[in-house]
Formats: sequence, C-alpha cells, structure tokens
Amino acid sequence: MKLVKKLIILISLLWLITGCEKKESVALDSEVELSVLSINCDKTEEEVNDGAILIDVRSEEEYKLSHLDQAINIPVDVIEEEIVNYVVDKSTPVILYCRSGNRSSNAAQALLKLGYYKVYDLGAMDNCQI
Repeated sequence: MKLVKKLIILISLLWLITGCEKKESVALDSEVELSVLSINCDKTEEEVNDGAILIDVRSEEEYKLSHLDQAINIPVDVIEEEIVNYVVDKSTPVILYCRSGNRSSNAAQALLKLGYYKVYDLGAMDNCQI
C-alpha cells in the first residue's frame, strides 16, 4: 500500500512538472511579438550597403518603368512563394517598398508570418531615391 501511495505521488509530481513546463513555453512563445520596422531613406541606403535586400513589391510593369537602384522585384501577390529564391536566411534584413505604402505593408506582414524577423517598410517609393 505504501508503494502505491509513493507511485501516485511520484506520477502526480511528474505530471505537475511537465504540465507547468509546457504552459510556460507556450506563454514565452506567445509573448514574442514581431513587428514591421519603419525605415527612412538614409538608413535604407546604409542597410542595403551592409547587405539588406531591397524589394520592390509593385507589379513587374511598374518596376520596369522605374525603381530604386539595387531593388529586386517580387510583386506582393507572389512574395510568399518567391521570397525563398532571393532571401534564404530569415535573419537577413529585408526592406520593402511600393507606390503608396499599402502593398509594402501587406508584404511585410506576410514575411513576418513566414518567420522573417528583420522586416522594414520604407513605404512609398517616392520616400527615397538611392
């Protein structure tokens, strides 16, 4: 009988310890909230020179008409599928822009969901000429 009580106590303690562990890790995971960072023109040029990837999320036609130097074109409607072809390391800084700032904001949110965590939104292309 004493052995049964000891086993019940031991199992209860193990269950309690592992139950708390799981809850704590979930809480830690949910507390980590990534957000899109704003960036200005001067900082964009500096970041690109340091290895950031500058992405124009407008259509291919808009990109062909004009774009910022060193920018690659990945339209917002395909960025989730195409980003891995250009940016494999999710810690690489990525700077996004478009015509008005709306598409770049949407693309930035999509990249955060994919696990990229150094995501900058320059907003409108007119904000910068590098």
